[in-house]
Amino acid sequence: MELRLQETESESNHDVFFNNRYLGYIYVEVDGFWVFNPYGDGYWSEFTLRMIADKLEELNKSHNEKIEEYFKNNK
Repeated sequence: MELRLQETESESNHDVFFNNRYLGYIYVEVDGFWVFNPYGDGYWSEFTLRMIADKLEELNKSHNEKIEEYFKNNK
């Protein structure tokens, strides 16, 4: 089982596939964080949701670190 991101024309937007099934896309929201927008109806397994959450956490890591550093230095 594989979660795969496919770049689109925009660097701030990626299509998300689970194996070969299109799930939706992730993009950078106005707050700077990556978010997931699911496609269509249906049910999501715990495993698939966790894989998507792990990918978002990975993509948002540097943004979270910048925010934490800002608040650490501006108490």
